[in-house]
Amino acid sequence: MLEFSKYQAGGNDFVIVDNRSATFDEFATSLGVVETVKRICSRRFGVGADGLILLEHSRKADFAWKFFNSDGSQAHMCGNGARCIARFAVDRKITGREVTFETPAGAVKAWVKEKTVKVQLPRFSPSETALNVKGVKGYYVEVGVPHFVVVVENVDTVDVESKGRSLRFAPEFSPEGVNVDFVECKGSEILVRTYERGVEGETYACGTGSVACAFVCMKVCGLTAPLKVRVKSGETLTVYFENGFSKPCLEGKVIHVYEGFLKGEILYG
Repeated sequence: MLEFSKYQAGGNDFVIVDNRSATFDEFATSLGVVETVKRICSRRFGVGADGLILLEHSRKADFAWKFFNSDGSQAHMCGNGARCIARFAVDRKITGREVTFETPAGAVKAWVKEKTVKVQLPRFSPSETALNVKGVKGYYVEVGVPHFVVVVENVDTVDVESKGRSLRFAPEFSPEGVNVDFVECKGSEILVRTYERGVEGETYACGTGSVACAFVCMKVCGLTAPLKVRVKSGETLTVYFENGFSKPCLEGKVIHVYEGFLKGEILYG
């Protein structure tokens, strides 16, 4: 059996495993990591999640992570996943309430105060030059993972699944593709919907996408930080920028949903 925890932030949900003793590696031996992740994240045949996160040892920080999308692919960064694993580490008393952990995108800092978690994201590399991709004007923003941000008049009328999928696989973003965000600037609040690569569909929220959209709305629409970001789930996240635009921060609630044990049957069906 494999012990796991389920957390969600803004509607993004994750299976989290403390893998410091290689329990996940042992569990996944027979089927392989990619297929094991896919089965666990399946909403009909497994736990159901947007991604799976492993907490592992680190010599440089409180811990390190491995992040898997629901299709079994690995991602360097996930804003809401980062907030969830920070609270997980505090709940398990692995760290104090100020957390630093390693990711392939760089070190992430987090601050946990009860249900509210704020993270400072690494590798923020925005572009202020608009691109025209398949006739759609947008902005490329790197927030540990790549995003293509499209400003729209009414985000509720966008066909996120079809338009997002088309742009996600555009030749301009090959070979790895891109996450696609549609954002509506509405006063002091922005409304965001995201098509996420790796999930290959619209998700209820995207933390790195919220940061990317906040930057674009500040540059294009003249808004100022901190910005409230309302995501598809209806929840509101807050995006801050420190030291100019060099250190973006994402803050919001993180919910500990439940604890559980996975049986080996999930691997064989």
